[in-house]
Amino acid sequence: MRETAAILAEALDPNAELDPHLSYDQLEAHVDGTIDDVSREIVDVHTAGCSLCLEQLNDLRELRETIQRQNGPAVPVTTSHEGFWEKIASALTVKTAFAAGAVVILALALWGISSLGSREPLEAVVVDEAPSTEMVSPDPTGSSNDDGSVEIASVDDQADGEAEPVVSLVDGGSRLEIDKQGNISGIDAGRFEAKLKAVLTKQDIQVSPTAKELRSASGVLMGGGSPGAPFALTVPVGRVIAGDRPQFNWRPLAEADSYTVTVFDERFTKIAESQALKETSWIPAVRLKRGLIYSWQVAATKAGQEIKSPVRPAPDAKFKIIDTAAANDIDEARRTGSHLLLGTIYANA
Repeated sequence: MRETAAILAEALDPNAELDPHLSYDQLEAHVDGTIDDVSREIVDVHTAGCSLCLEQLNDLRELRETIQRQNGPAVPVTTSHEGFWEKIASALTVKTAFAAGAVVILALALWGISSLGSREPLEAVVVDEAPSTEMVSPDPTGSSNDDGSVEIASVDDQADGEAEPVVSLVDGGSRLEIDKQGNISGIDAGRFEAKLKAVLTKQDIQVSPTAKELRSASGVLMGGGSPGAPFALTVPVGRVIAGDRPQFNWRPLAEADSYTVTVFDERFTKIAESQALKETSWIPAVRLKRGLIYSWQVAATKAGQEIKSPVRPAPDAKFKIIDTAAANDIDEARRTGSHLLLGTIYANA
């Protein structure tokens, strides 16, 4: 949790440089396998939509493979890979560690980093009747402690007749507040108002069962080097996605000559297949049908032999494309400009 809060502090830092792309350190850690789980999600989601960062990431992978061929293979790094939304769900249950509003802001910030791939600063102010709770936060109005954490300020004095907000935060450029009566201001959430109110007052972000199920075995595939996964498949693996022409990404197999990607439906019927590829990414020419779960496999050709990943005993590399109704919900939520609402709708998809 301390590590997650530290990421929150960096993301919310109003003095942070507004760089829309990933840093070299993020890319290097991802390639070396030393990256933590949340940061891995940030890189994977960002490179799925940013061709520049994906190209840089692939260049680093190629450089690493060249060095390994010259100096021998590196010792594989084994990491656990708990799902991104499971991490948010875990954070939301730790009510004794954070003020209620602070937990909501934690979920907001984590989603904002992951989905938008940016470091847009978010200002957060939490008001709670309970004693102020200490957490890692960049709030410039809080008091700094020796360990670098900041106490969330409690606001007691309100102007006469002014409703005291329970939670107040700047979300997507607007100040979003909810008072003790449950009234929301700062956003026209429309038909999503009940969902947003549940998040702000009850920390109730419902992660879809499908998303949880898909994430359960993804770490084996995204790590690579395990039985049945000779090289890692990275995106999309174990997630629910919005696009119907996803970009498939995987890590290179040393000395591979080419790769072929095959996409299957739930009955293992072939839906799409690439030509022989030199690069480690591919976008299908056809649009995949929405609302279905798919699996995919990459066959690498090396010295005349075919090496597939994944195969048994490794799990299938599965993903789901959201249905049309969920896609429309996401588009509508995005138009509100609220990162919190967008993250909530994505979690429900």
